[in-house]
Amino acid sequence: SRYAWGTFYPRTTFEFFIAGHLECFEHLGGLARRHRYDNLKSVVLQRDHSKIEYNPHFLDFSTFFGFSIHACNPYSGNEKGRVERLVRDARSFLYGKDFKSLVDLNQQFHGWFGTRNRIIHRSTQKTPLELLARERLLIAPKQPYPARRVVPAVLVSKTAWAEFDTNFYSVPSAVGGKLVEIIAYPEVVEIWYGSKKVAQHKRSFERNERVRNPLHADSLLDHTPQFKYERIRQILERSDPALEKFIQAQSSQEECLQVAYELFCLIKTHSRGIIISMIRELNQMGTFKIRALQSLLNLPTPKEPDPIWPQNTLLLNL
Repeated sequence: SRYAWGTFYPRTTFEFFIAGHLECFEHLGGLARRHRYDNLKSVVLQRDHSKIEYNPHFLDFSTFFGFSIHACNPYSGNEKGRVERLVRDARSFLYGKDFKSLVDLNQQFHGWFGTRNRIIHRSTQKTPLELLARERLLIAPKQPYPARRVVPAVLVSKTAWAEFDTNFYSVPSAVGGKLVEIIAYPEVVEIWYGSKKVAQHKRSFERNERVRNPLHADSLLDHTPQFKYERIRQILERSDPALEKFIQAQSSQEECLQVAYELFCLIKTHSRGIIISMIRELNQMGTFKIRALQSLLNLPTPKEPDPIWPQNTLLLNL
């Protein structure tokens, strides 16, 4: 029929190769019985004369949908049909155009195909859209097929980061320093340790970006006192905007942690509602000192212990 279709993707890896097939099958409402491919690694791992080693994952895909594979011989352009003309025209479509995003690019690209497929072809004297209706396409199975790529044996850093595709994804601290398996989908990255999925992130297409799940960092907070103070600060800041404003108004990170800890101690011995009410009053006054809060509670100002006189007076008997 000479019907043409295509889509741009952010990568050329296997999961996007499969995603392109799935989108095309859905658009056409079926698929061809035999597919021709150049010798890309997603289809052909290696070939020696007439012996071809196919990618086992793609063989599974072709078996699932029931089509056969024809791998074109190297340097045999005649076996590929007239696809080079279509590639040339697709490149011409890009010239002199601006695109806001990948979505915008594909919307314009599909509109260009819609126009092209309605033009009478010089060989068939009919439009490709008209002849597509006469194609006897295979019906795709109703069961979904996942467009994914498996990356085995990825070593997680001791700080609980797994590197994939030039980016870093957080995992629970318990998996730090261990080997995991990464399953990459077009939009999502899953991280598996053994038979358990330990993390899932939205996929990033930047470089050297750190994609973090805050819950993964929380599990580190039990390991050192500094993390415990940070955990207390996180709990208080998330519990009420007034507490968050009061803590973040401190002049340094160390003071933020110290004030959060002192607030935590006060909340354990006094009404939480009263503490928050007084914090709101101090915020309005622009006073962000813990001593001001202690004054409102009529608490004595803590004094530094005498460096000479021992707290344990029994030591005086020595």
